[in-house]
Amino acid sequence: MATIDLHQKPFDDATITKLEIFENYAKEWLPTFIMSYPNKDLWIFDFFAGTGYDIVGAPGSPIRILYQIKDQVGNIFKQKTRIRVCFNEFDKSKFECLKASTENFITNNSELERLRNNNLLSIEYRNSDFAELFPKTTSTIQNHPSLLYLDQNGMKFLADNYLLTLAQLPTTDFLYYLSSSYFVRFGDTIPFKTNLKIDMERLKENPYKYIHTKAS
Repeated sequence: MATIDLHQKPFDDATITKLEIFENYAKEWLPTFIMSYPNKDLWIFDFFAGTGYDIVGAPGSPIRILYQIKDQVGNIFKQKTRIRVCFNEFDKSKFECLKASTENFITNNSELERLRNNNLLSIEYRNSDFAELFPKTTSTIQNHPSLLYLDQNGMKFLADNYLLTLAQLPTTDFLYYLSSSYFVRFGDTIPFKTNLKIDMERLKENPYKYIHTKAS
Protein backbone atom coordinates (compact mmCIF):
# COMPACT_ATOMS: atom_id res chain seq x y z
CA MET A 1 0.00 0.00 0.00
CA ALA A 2 1.24 3.48 -0.79
CA THR A 3 2.06 5.82 2.09
CA ILE A 4 1.77 9.57 2.43
CA ASP A 5 4.69 11.69 3.55
CA LEU A 6 3.12 14.35 5.77
CA HIS A 7 6.36 16.22 6.34
CA GLN A 8 7.22 17.47 2.86
CA LYS A 9 4.72 20.32 3.24
CA PRO A 10 2.80 22.04 6.06
CA PHE A 11 0.21 19.94 7.84
CA ASP A 12 -3.17 20.32 6.15
CA ASP A 13 -6.41 20.98 8.05
CA ALA A 14 -7.27 17.29 8.27
CA THR A 15 -3.89 16.43 9.79
CA ILE A 16 -4.15 19.30 12.28
CA THR A 17 -7.60 18.06 13.28
CA LYS A 18 -6.24 14.53 13.72
CA LEU A 19 -3.38 15.82 15.89
CA GLU A 20 -5.72 17.94 18.01
CA ILE A 21 -8.00 14.95 18.62
CA PHE A 22 -5.07 12.86 19.77
CA GLU A 23 -3.66 15.64 21.94
CA ASN A 24 -7.04 16.22 23.57
CA TYR A 25 -7.30 12.51 24.29
CA ALA A 26 -3.83 12.49 25.83
CA LYS A 27 -4.81 15.55 27.87
CA GLU A 28 -7.61 13.57 29.52
CA TRP A 29 -5.84 10.20 29.60
CA LEU A 30 -2.69 11.32 31.40
CA PRO A 31 -4.18 12.80 34.61
CA THR A 32 -6.68 9.93 34.88
CA PHE A 33 -4.00 7.26 34.81
CA ILE A 34 -1.37 9.26 36.70
CA MET A 35 -3.72 9.67 39.64
CA SER A 36 -4.92 6.05 39.42
CA TYR A 37 -1.50 4.38 39.24
CA PRO A 38 0.94 5.92 41.74
CA ASN A 39 4.46 4.50 41.68
CA LYS A 40 3.69 2.67 38.43
CA ASP A 41 4.90 2.92 34.83
CA LEU A 42 2.60 4.43 32.21
CA TRP A 43 3.52 3.94 28.56
CA ILE A 44 2.75 6.07 25.52
CA PHE A 45 3.60 4.65 22.10
CA ASP A 46 3.75 6.87 19.03
CA PHE A 47 4.52 4.32 16.34
CA PHE A 48 4.61 6.75 13.38
CA ALA A 49 6.10 9.79 15.10
CA GLY A 50 7.50 11.71 12.14
CA THR A 51 9.91 14.58 12.65
CA GLY A 52 8.31 16.36 15.61
CA TYR A 53 7.27 19.41 13.58
CA ASP A 54 6.16 20.11 10.04
CA ILE A 55 8.26 22.29 7.75
CA VAL A 56 6.73 25.53 9.09
CA GLY A 57 7.11 24.57 12.75
CA ALA A 58 3.64 23.27 13.59
CA PRO A 59 4.01 20.62 16.32
CA GLY A 60 3.40 17.00 15.44
CA SER A 61 2.31 14.24 17.80
CA PRO A 62 5.63 13.84 19.70
CA ILE A 63 5.78 17.51 20.72
CA ARG A 64 2.08 17.53 21.57
CA ILE A 65 2.61 14.51 23.83
CA LEU A 66 5.44 16.30 25.61
CA TYR A 67 3.29 19.40 26.08
CA GLN A 68 0.66 17.32 27.85
CA ILE A 69 3.24 15.57 30.03
CA LYS A 70 4.61 18.99 30.95
CA ASP A 71 1.14 20.07 32.10
CA GLN A 72 1.03 17.10 34.48
CA VAL A 73 4.38 17.67 36.19
CA GLY A 74 2.80 18.43 39.56
CA ASN A 75 0.66 15.28 39.54
CA ILE A 76 3.56 13.14 38.33
CA PHE A 77 5.81 14.24 41.18
CA LYS A 78 2.98 13.87 43.69
CA GLN A 79 2.09 10.33 42.60
CA LYS A 80 5.61 9.26 41.60
CA THR A 81 4.11 7.84 38.43
CA ARG A 82 6.75 7.10 35.82
CA ILE A 83 5.97 8.18 32.25
CA ARG A 84 7.62 6.04 29.58
CA VAL A 85 7.35 7.22 25.99
CA CYS A 86 8.31 5.33 22.83
CA PHE A 87 8.75 7.42 19.70
CA ASN A 88 9.22 5.34 16.58
CA GLU A 89 10.05 6.59 13.08
CA PHE A 90 11.17 4.22 10.36
CA ASP A 91 12.59 6.81 7.93
CA LYS A 92 16.20 7.40 8.98
CA SER A 93 16.38 11.11 8.12
CA LYS A 94 13.08 11.80 9.85
CA PHE A 95 14.24 9.76 12.82
CA GLU A 96 17.26 12.01 13.30
CA CYS A 97 15.02 15.08 13.10
CA LEU A 98 12.65 13.48 15.60
CA LYS A 99 15.41 12.92 18.15
CA ALA A 100 16.79 16.42 17.70
CA SER A 101 13.43 18.18 17.96
CA THR A 102 12.19 16.27 21.00
CA GLU A 103 15.48 16.47 22.87
CA ASN A 104 15.64 20.20 22.15
CA PHE A 105 12.09 20.60 23.46
CA ILE A 106 12.92 18.75 26.68
CA THR A 107 16.18 20.68 27.18
CA ASN A 108 14.29 23.95 26.87
CA ASN A 109 11.60 22.94 29.35
CA SER A 110 12.99 22.68 32.85
CA GLU A 111 9.93 20.80 34.16
CA LEU A 112 10.54 17.96 31.72
CA GLU A 113 14.24 17.98 32.54
CA ARG A 114 13.38 17.61 36.24
CA LEU A 115 11.11 14.69 35.49
CA ARG A 116 13.80 12.94 33.48
CA ASN A 117 16.49 13.63 36.09
CA ASN A 118 14.23 12.03 38.70
CA ASN A 119 13.51 8.99 36.52
CA LEU A 120 9.86 10.05 36.17
CA LEU A 121 10.18 10.53 32.42
CA SER A 122 12.07 8.45 29.92
CA ILE A 123 12.06 8.58 26.14
CA GLU A 124 12.80 5.52 24.03
CA TYR A 125 13.64 6.30 20.42
CA ARG A 126 13.17 3.57 17.87
CA ASN A 127 14.07 3.56 14.18
CA SER A 128 12.14 0.40 13.37
CA ASP A 129 9.71 -1.08 10.92
CA PHE A 130 6.32 -1.11 12.63
CA ALA A 131 5.70 -4.71 11.59
CA GLU A 132 8.80 -5.77 13.53
CA LEU A 133 8.44 -3.36 16.46
CA PHE A 134 4.79 -3.84 17.34
CA PRO A 135 5.00 -7.54 18.34
CA LYS A 136 7.97 -6.70 20.56
CA THR A 137 5.92 -4.17 22.51
CA THR A 138 2.90 -6.35 23.25
CA SER A 139 4.20 -7.68 26.57
CA THR A 140 4.86 -4.13 27.79
CA ILE A 141 1.41 -3.02 26.64
CA GLN A 142 -0.21 -6.00 28.33
CA ASN A 143 1.57 -5.38 31.63
CA HIS A 144 1.33 -1.59 31.91
CA PRO A 145 -1.37 1.03 31.35
CA SER A 146 -0.69 2.24 27.81
CA LEU A 147 -1.82 4.75 25.23
CA LEU A 148 -1.09 3.94 21.59
CA TYR A 149 -1.15 6.25 18.60
CA LEU A 150 -1.56 4.38 15.33
CA ASP A 151 -1.50 5.80 11.82
CA GLN A 152 -3.24 4.70 8.63
CA ASN A 153 0.14 3.85 7.10
CA GLY A 154 0.22 0.89 9.50
CA MET A 155 -3.00 -0.62 8.18
CA LYS A 156 -1.24 -3.43 6.33
CA PHE A 157 0.43 -4.57 9.57
CA LEU A 158 -2.59 -4.53 11.87
CA ALA A 159 -3.92 -8.02 11.50
CA ASP A 160 -7.16 -8.95 13.27
CA ASN A 161 -5.33 -10.63 16.13
CA TYR A 162 -3.43 -7.42 16.99
CA LEU A 163 -6.54 -5.27 17.04
CA LEU A 164 -8.44 -7.85 19.04
CA THR A 165 -5.61 -8.10 21.57
CA LEU A 166 -5.55 -4.33 22.06
CA ALA A 167 -9.32 -4.08 22.37
CA GLN A 168 -9.39 -6.69 25.13
CA LEU A 169 -6.76 -5.08 27.35
CA PRO A 170 -8.45 -3.26 30.28
CA THR A 171 -5.82 -0.55 30.75
CA THR A 172 -4.90 0.06 27.10
CA ASP A 173 -6.32 2.82 24.93
CA PHE A 174 -5.47 3.30 21.29
CA LEU A 175 -6.36 5.87 18.66
CA TYR A 176 -6.21 4.75 15.08
CA TYR A 177 -6.41 7.48 12.47
CA LEU A 178 -7.73 6.50 9.07
CA SER A 179 -8.56 9.05 6.38
CA SER A 180 -11.94 8.39 4.74
CA SER A 181 -10.33 8.89 1.31
CA TYR A 182 -8.28 5.74 1.91
CA PHE A 183 -11.45 3.66 1.74
CA VAL A 184 -11.91 4.49 -1.94
CA ARG A 185 -8.22 4.35 -2.80
CA PHE A 186 -7.36 1.10 -1.03
CA GLY A 187 -10.65 -0.50 0.02
CA ASP A 188 -10.22 -3.38 -2.42
CA THR A 189 -6.70 -4.25 -1.23
CA ILE A 190 -5.90 -7.20 1.01
CA PRO A 191 -4.82 -5.10 4.03
CA PHE A 192 -8.19 -3.34 4.13
CA LYS A 193 -10.20 -6.47 3.47
CA THR A 194 -8.34 -8.24 6.25
CA ASN A 195 -8.99 -5.55 8.86
CA LEU A 196 -12.24 -3.86 7.81
CA LYS A 197 -15.37 -5.18 6.17
CA ILE A 198 -16.31 -2.58 3.55
CA ASP A 199 -19.14 -2.68 1.03
CA MET A 200 -17.21 -1.05 -1.82
CA GLU A 201 -20.18 -1.06 -4.20
CA ARG A 202 -22.29 0.90 -1.74
CA LEU A 203 -19.36 3.17 -0.99
CA LYS A 204 -19.01 4.16 -4.63
CA GLU A 205 -22.70 4.91 -5.16
CA ASN A 206 -22.17 8.57 -4.26
CA PRO A 207 -19.64 11.20 -5.40
CA TYR A 208 -16.15 11.04 -3.92
CA LYS A 209 -16.65 14.24 -1.90
CA TYR A 210 -19.29 12.46 0.22
CA ILE A 211 -17.05 9.50 1.05
CA HIS A 212 -16.77 10.52 4.72
CA THR A 213 -20.54 10.04 5.14
CA LYS A 214 -20.50 6.49 3.80
CA ALA A 215 -17.25 5.03 5.14
CA SER A 216 -18.54 4.37 8.62
